[in-house]
Amino acid sequence: MKFYFLIVGVLTFLIVGCNSNSNTKKNKAAGEKNEISKEISEVDAVTPKDKIYLISNNAVGEFKIGDRIPDVGGYDYYMINKKTMSKMNEDGSTMSEDITYIVNGKGPILVHLKPKYEDEKGEYTKIIGEIIVISEKYKTKEGIGVGATIEAFSEVYPDYEILYNNFSDLYYVKTNELAIQCILDNDERIEKPKISDEWVSVKKESLKKETKIVEIRMI
Repeated sequence: MKFYFLIVGVLTFLIVGCNSNSNTKKNKAAGEKNEISKEISEVDAVTPKDKIYLISNNAVGEFKIGDRIPDVGGYDYYMINKKTMSKMNEDGSTMSEDITYIVNGKGPILVHLKPKYEDEKGEYTKIIGEIIVISEKYKTKEGIGVGATIEAFSEVYPDYEILYNNFSDLYYVKTNELAIQCILDNDERIEKPKISDEWVSVKKESLKKETKIVEIRMI
């Protein structure tokens, strides 16, 4: 009988020990999960996912007019490369450098960053002077981005204005709510304006309803 109680006691000890170890592992796993969730929340608090591709009044995602251009290299969700081209100046006799920082989403191009040019020194700075949105991923809080139609733009921004530049032969649509210029696909125009001035305001009816935004500029 004593031997029987001894066996039962040993088995009970082993079962309780196993349950204790199991609970300890579960608690440890739960604690680690909570820590991971906390870390993710802290990261999201710094760079919320819904703001990574947001076009605001003076910023496109994390790129902001007046901020320093990030160094060339790879980052969390994009890569930056520097492209330098020679261009003819307006006088037609001298050449100068044109610098663009190309931001790739590890594949497709997202945006172009143009550095601010300092006239007094005659050189480019490392400050963002212009942002050109190429990717359809970036949108305003109202959902307007590259690929949106002028019809959608005019519905969201009733104060819209469409401008035509006679020298570049480009159409732009803009709003006072945001410091952006949306370049339109001029292949969808119904009739080219007959003007001699550089800029002219045109009616929406001069373009087809399905005319889309092909680029967005922020200066």
